[in-house]
Amino acid sequence: MVKVLLMSLALLQGAAAAPPAIVLENDQLRVVIDRHNGAVTGVFDKVGRQELIREPRLSGNFMFSLPIPGKQKWETLEANYIVGAEQKLSRFEREGQKLTLHWNGPLMSVLGKAHGVSVTMGIELRGKSVLFKLHVDNPTSLEIGETYFPILGGLKGLGGSERELKQTALVIPNGKASVSVPIFETFSNFSWLGAQGPEQFYSYPGNWAAPWLDLYQPKLDRSAFLAVRDDAKRAKVLHLELVPGSSGTTRWDGNWPRPEELKGRPVGVRLAFAEFSNVPAGKPWEASPVELQFHAGDWKEGQKVFQAGKGR
Repeated sequence: MVKVLLMSLALLQGAAAAPPAIVLENDQLRVVIDRHNGAVTGVFDKVGRQELIREPRLSGNFMFSLPIPGKQKWETLEANYIVGAEQKLSRFEREGQKLTLHWNGPLMSVLGKAHGVSVTMGIELRGKSVLFKLHVDNPTSLEIGETYFPILGGLKGLGGSERELKQTALVIPNGKASVSVPIFETFSNFSWLGAQGPEQFYSYPGNWAAPWLDLYQPKLDRSAFLAVRDDAKRAKVLHLELVPGSSGTTRWDGNWPRPEELKGRPVGVRLAFAEFSNVPAGKPWEASPVELQFHAGDWKEGQKVFQAGKGR
């Protein structure tokens, strides 16, 4: 009995010590940010009653690389990444429907090296939309190689049942038509390289005709729309990864790992827009702004949203 009481007391003390989340909301949307690391742990559609991030343990925000030059170009260490979700949030400011998050340097890379870079991330609610912005100050002697922003992790689809979640499709524009991919049921792997989970990537310009996408649930006739709002029309890649991995072979219910195989580990899709910035050492970097919006209808409605938001 004493042991149970002590355990209960420890749990209560832990809950009290945990910092409350940062919440930004209006009558359309609610965005939830982890106060410790600034990860986006929730994006809730109040109209459609849908949560985009179903597994907050996989939540993220940004990532960029600081390649370390070698004696020869081929010896350059490209994988010196600064992962935002692994940094402690320094402070935040809220003004109306705008939230500004700050990570003061030095920040630690995945290689355990401290670098004197600082990051500012902006999140703004504009009616039906969320606008994400990222600024990196880099006074170091290293260039910024590539940027992944925003990183939205723990995606499992839209819907109220397992079947509806699996029916949610990634829809991307392909000229005058669209391509629909059932990533929440069968996640195909586009690359055999690397030690991460299966990946998919779509290039703009290339096989991604315009820099926007819909996650469309047909039964609900509801979509989550994401678009890069970049007037400069930089080259970019839509990058998706299934974490922690797939079953390898496709089964009757797809190739996502099943609960008994996960053994308590989180599973979901990480989505990000990658830009190959190659910003010279000592120069700041502004990532392309990204808009998120929920809307009724399929990709044709998403195309209208994209066209309507050009130049914003």
